[in-house]
Amino acid sequence: MRRIVIATDGSPDAMTAVHEGVELAHELDAAVTFVCVPILPVSIFAEPLPFALDEEIARARRAVQEAMTVAIDADVDAEYEIIDGTPVEAVLDVARNLDAWLIVVGSRGRGAVKGVLFGSVSKALVAHADRPVLVARERAPVAAAAA
Repeated sequence: MRRIVIATDGSPDAMTAVHEGVELAHELDAAVTFVCVPILPVSIFAEPLPFALDEEIARARRAVQEAMTVAIDADVDAEYEIIDGTPVEAVLDVARNLDAWLIVVGSRGRGAVKGVLFGSVSKALVAHADRPVLVARERAPVAAAAA
């Protein structure tokens, strides 16, 4: 069975990727694996902030639970992984380990500022993946035909 790896962080753009990836999986009778990587804020001493760990793990769990609900509602076989590390390497590792047919990612993650600070996960996945990557964006409204 084909497998699609879908990166999620719970952001609106990631949920666009979840919906697009699940819809594609449903149409192709493929299974999905959601990947979420908690991003731990660090102190000025480069140590993770202890109070942020629980909050970030809870956010990751909410993100994968929301994604799993989308898959269950679409009757798509789904699993998830919450992994430590950098988002790009985690997604690529899971895709390689599962021999995924496709990676789906949102066009942005947790906001423009974090995108500038941490780099673009979608751009890095496209540049470094050894398999196809679909960068999902919010669909533009279809303009009504001119009368």
